[in-house]
Amino acid sequence: MLDALFRMAKWIADFFSSKAFGIICLSLIVIWLLYMIFKYYLKVRAGYIEKLEYSRSFSEEGVHAGDTVILVETVANNSWFPLFGVEIGFYVNSGLEIDGVKIPERDSMFYFASRFHFMPHSRVTRSHKVKCLQRRAYYLETAEVYADGEYRYLTAPVKFYVYPETMDNINGILPATNTVGEFDTKNRFISDPFRMSGLRPYQYGDPFNRVNFKASARAFRGGRRELIVNNHDSSSQFNMMIYFNFTVARSSRLLPDEARELAEVGLIYASAMIEKAAACGGRVGFASNSYLIDKRQYIRFAPDGTKAHMIEILKSLSTIEAIEGSSFAALLDADMNTTLYDMDICIITYGVDDELDKRIRLLRQYNKSVNILLLAERKAAV
Repeated sequence: MLDALFRMAKWIADFFSSKAFGIICLSLIVIWLLYMIFKYYLKVRAGYIEKLEYSRSFSEEGVHAGDTVILVETVANNSWFPLFGVEIGFYVNSGLEIDGVKIPERDSMFYFASRFHFMPHSRVTRSHKVKCLQRRAYYLETAEVYADGEYRYLTAPVKFYVYPETMDNINGILPATNTVGEFDTKNRFISDPFRMSGLRPYQYGDPFNRVNFKASARAFRGGRRELIVNNHDSSSQFNMMIYFNFTVARSSRLLPDEARELAEVGLIYASAMIEKAAACGGRVGFASNSYLIDKRQYIRFAPDGTKAHMIEILKSLSTIEAIEGSSFAALLDADMNTTLYDMDICIITYGVDDELDKRIRLLRQYNKSVNILLLAERKAAV
């Protein structure tokens, strides 16, 4: 028994004095040092992550549903400290397709994230292809930074608007009369081939007979030749006031989903008429009794002919909730003696009740051109 204890003690003494024991001790020290360095790295890293400079922007402030834009994220690490595996993401409403990933319609919000690696004093720019599938206004306020099991937040506000879809053919819904100077005319020349107003670069859809070959032979952009077309002036104007009635009569028996679907059709027509009137140099206004996402119960734009005015109307169309807000009769009455002067009128509505019919007859008594666009009849044409 004593011999066994003696041999064990001798083995232990030999082990502690051996090279293997020294290697094990050294390894444990190295592991402990690496662990402390890693903990220090995480602590310092957390402070520098909060100092990241993050910004994002869309290539366009607003586009029509079905169009594609580019979302650009820019992140700058202005420190000497390298940062790896930093995930930056944000929540966005449904209705977009980002880098080929469609946001499910059943989800009202979707989380989109990207992983970044930063060297000291570096800047990373990343572009994402965004296809806009649904009319909506998108307000992005903050971005989440996920690292080391913790969330941090960066402020990066950006607004983006998806207008209603576009449509080319709106014949049959434009006002019955146009103005040429001080006279009324039924002449439908929007782009008069006999009136030139300069040159411009070719745009998709321009007819071949507009190409100015002499100007195109001298035109270069970015080292490449560019097609130039003749820009024709308009021979008549569309001065329009468009009203959208979101009141659904009980007798119509429209279900809420059906009413919203018809409302989207009406907004497509409204958008097309607004852009057509602006393109012809006319003045256009818009009013509706709908709720907006900012809780307003109506919207009204007095007629104007500037491009900025048209853009503001289109932005507001993207914020409409497609449900009734205020009284449509009151909205129309407020403009009876002022805004509607020298204006053709288009009323987009689910139907015409007695109150609306009385106001339409009154407007026509004053020689106003009033066009009624019934949504149920126009749905199949979109």
